Amino acid sequence: MPAETSPQPMGATLSRRNRAGLGFAVVLGAAELAGPALPIPSFARSGPVAATIAFGTLLGAITMVSAVALLTTRSRTALRVVAASRLFSLLSAIPAFFRDVVPPGLVVVAALWVLLNLLAVELMVEPRQASTRPGRG
Repeated sequence: MPAETSPQPMGATLSRRNRAGLGFAVVLGAAELAGPALPIPSFARSGPVAATIAFGTLLGAITMVSAVALLTTRSRTALRVVAASRLFSLLSAIPAFFRDVVPPGLVVVAALWVLLNLLAVELMVEPRQASTRPGRG
């Protein structure tokens, strides 16, 4: 009797846009892992700036580990964890818009950070569209 192979259940099936969003998320997570290597002014080595960098490094690690888990297991939970880590990361940049001590250049970087993280999350969680062909119904 031939061995019967049952189809393995697919978890998260990733579209091209989902994979692009995941790629953005991985690049952003890798950038956060490099945070401790950035030159930090002496006045900012403790307090909120240091805490934000440490939190970002943690989120970068969570993004990277969850992305690997997503690619190996196709787990929807891993996809949600990657998206959540990127959302928390963009939230950590929000205070830059309301503090007077933040240089204008860093405000621009924070704005780009927020937009890129939003783009990554939007692409990652976009549902797969069913193919629709005109004339068929």
